[in-house]
Amino acid sequence: MDPAAAGDAAPVIEGAAAVPDGAGRVAVLGAPAAVTGFGLAGALVLPAEDDAAVRAAWAALPADVEVVVLTAPAARALGEARLARPLPLTVVMP
Repeated sequence: MDPAAAGDAAPVIEGAAAVPDGAGRVAVLGAPAAVTGFGLAGALVLPAEDDAAVRAAWAALPADVEVVVLTAPAARALGEARLARPLPLTVVMP
C-alpha cells in the first residue's frame, strides 16, 4: 500500500516471514496498538487510526492478500463492504 495514497494512514509494516510462491498473504487491519505485533508472525500489518484510514487500507489491499484479520472497530468501519467479494476472507478479533 502506498502511504501517500492512503492520506494520513500509518505506514504499512511488512512481516519478516517469506511467503511461498502461490500462497496468499494474511493482513491485519486496525488500531496500531492492536495489530503491530502480528508482523512478527509474518502478517502484512495495516495500522489505521480512524474509519477513513481503515477504508483506505481496505481499498488498497494488495491482490495477494487472501485473509484479513480485523479489529472490531475496523470491521464496523468497513460494514458490509468486507463481505461484498469472495476474497479476502475476513475474521474479526474478539
